[in-house]
Amino acid sequence: TIGIKWCGNANCKFTIASLVNANVNLKTLAKYYQFGTNIYRKLSTLLDHNGQSIFKLDILSLHVTQTMDILHTMLNWIFLIVGGLFEAAFAFSLERMSSSSGVTAVLWFFSFLISVSISMFLLYKAISGENAIEVGTGYAVWGGIGAVFTVIAGIIFLNESTSFWRIFFICTLIMSIVGLNLSSK
Repeated sequence: TIGIKWCGNANCKFTIASLVNANVNLKTLAKYYQFGTNIYRKLSTLLDHNGQSIFKLDILSLHVTQTMDILHTMLNWIFLIVGGLFEAAFAFSLERMSSSSGVTAVLWFFSFLISVSISMFLLYKAISGENAIEVGTGYAVWGGIGAVFTVIAGIIFLNESTSFWRIFFICTLIMSIVGLNLSSK
């Protein structure tokens, strides 16, 4: 067995045969159990009886991969939030189109088409690909952002009601979106 010291005074024992026979993916193991950099260095410097390295761990590559995973996740959330804002824009464009006529109505119609296209594309990007957001969570957050900002736009630009109950239920919608996001992690 090989003793590997990590996490303070803890001493872990692995047999080379058990690691090789179990076909352990050390990067995955390290990612899920959050081993520190010391264990990577110790494992990467283990030598067999011929002096050859047993494990080839590229620490920098592992950190870059983890950083890229975080960036992909953040980018998906940015896509989702911006897509929700464009959802509010297309709802607002529909209202403005219905209350205007002539060239102005046509311009609002094009604003609607552009906004809905961008919104749907960004929703698609957020719920597909690397580190995608779950469909249920993504759709609920996207729709919630659109609903909240549509109400805000209505209050600011269209002089819609600001009654206590309307504001109360918008706040509960926001709390529900946050709760859904927190419970999906």
